[in-house]
Amino acid sequence: MIAAPETSPNQVSKIHDRRIGSPGAVDAVAVSLEVLPVVAVVTPHGNLTAGSVGPLRDALERAVAERHTVLLDLAGVHTVDAATLGVVVRAYQRAKHRGGGLHLAAPSRFVLTVLHTMRLHTTFATFDSRGQALMSLQRRASYEAGNP
Repeated sequence: MIAAPETSPNQVSKIHDRRIGSPGAVDAVAVSLEVLPVVAVVTPHGNLTAGSVGPLRDALERAVAERHTVLLDLAGVHTVDAATLGVVVRAYQRAKHRGGGLHLAAPSRFVLTVLHTMRLHTTFATFDSRGQALMSLQRRASYEAGNP
């Protein structure tokens, strides 16, 4: 169960923001992690491949440890590969085991096609934008906390 802090449904306060990864490396991906009151938001930038999946894995592990509900904001990602999907599915399973979930925001058409091809399109709740996802997850947390 997600416990919502004392905030209005439209208010999302940022607790802290961390950058993970080394943008100068080959196949580098910059990944930020924001821990909000209700959800941890992981935001990678770049193409997610086997050579760059480490920072994403680290961020998702930290996100699940901080909050049971994780939002993977894919607005800055155009392509993913099988290694990336494996990392995302494992993070989803860990979050689910802890009573939460992993949701996707702003996946590209390519990412949606890959999810559909791999029959993962029904596994993840997807949202058109980060803002839409945060509003929905905040409303859900408020409802679960008894503050509809």
